[in-house]
Amino acid sequence: MGAVATERLEARLTPRQDKLIRRAAEIVGTPVSRFLVEAAQEKADKVIRQNMILDLSIEAEQKILHSIENPPEPTEALKALFKKHERIPL
Repeated sequence: MGAVATERLEARLTPRQDKLIRRAAEIVGTPVSRFLVEAAQEKADKVIRQNMILDLSIEAEQKILHSIENPPEPTEALKALFKKHERIPL
């Protein structure tokens, strides 16, 4: 059983946008609100996926992998932060 929809969004449309959306919803046989939610969800998923993928050059990828495999020695400032963190009660 899916999650219960409890949240609400509002949008102002031009008459042309309203007519276009209503016609598309009618064509696929779904209520306008459902059509809008599904379309917005598809777009949101696409935007999130596109922004989660890094497109790196081979050189950049190799630099990142080298840094992961061969991390630099911690600086004194980093060591101090770790010591400070150890004293913080969780």
